[in-house]
Parts: sequence; structure tokens; C-alpha cells
Amino acid sequence: MLKLVFLDIDGTLVGASGKVQACVFDATDQALAAGITLAICTGRPGLGIAQEIAYRIGPHNPHIFQNGAVLSFPDGQAVKSYGIDKTACALLAQHARKHQLTLELYSPTALYVEADTEVGLAHQKMIGVNSTLINFDDLLASDEPLCGLSGW
Repeated sequence: MLKLVFLDIDGTLVGASGKVQACVFDATDQALAAGITLAICTGRPGLGIAQEIAYRIGPHNPHIFQNGAVLSFPDGQAVKSYGIDKTACALLAQHARKHQLTLELYSPTALYVEADTEVGLAHQKMIGVNSTLINFDDLLASDEPLCGLSGW
């Protein structure tokens, strides 16, 4: 018998509509009732829609977020996280500014941007997360751990 099943989000739990269909939660409820532990394993941050799903299917167990960079409970309490080198992030921020690209930096509990852009706002809407506006130089000089990024 299976004891633990990891579930992806995009294209698995969340379809083209951007929402979880009721039949998906019917199936997860059946698995939980059968004693199977469910957990998320996704490239998404543990925020927004991903966090809501994690609470729904496994509020008391850890889930894998940000392409494996964060193992945390749905409330954001990290079990383990792997940080991105801040020197590399600074170089990416400089590149993004120079080429007018959108860059998002993630901590285990927040999404940071330097400016709201059309593509960035669309991405935030898709993943159900609001960003925090901050100068990346200030963010990189802080103690805030960074464990993920996206850019366009």
C-alpha cells in the first residue's frame, strides 16, 4: 500500500483554468481517507494557490516548493531551505535592469519585485501571490534568505 504520494500542481492539480477542479479534491479526499499522506512537490513558491492546496491536502506535513529549494509546512515554517548565492542574484538584477527584464526573487515566505510589470502582474495572478516592491540592492544587503527566482 502507498503511504506517501507527492503531487505536482501545474498541469496536474491545477489545469488550464488555473483552478483545482472539484473532482481533484474528491480524489485527494479519498486518498486521505484511505490513510495515504499527500504532499505537494512543485516549482511554485509555498505561497498563494500552492499554499492553499498544501493546507487542503496536508496541513500538518511538509511539502516541497520552489523546485526543491524549500521544504516547509503550509504555514511557511521551513524544515529545510537552500539559498541562492546573493552575488549571483546581484548580477542577475543588474542584467535585468540593463535589459528591462522582469525579475522576481523569492524567499520562503515572500515574492519580491523592483517594479510592477505587465508580465509580472500576470504571473502573480496565475500563482495567486502578491509581490512586495523593494529595491533589490536593499533586499540583497538584508538577512532575508533567497531561495528562488523567475525572470522574463
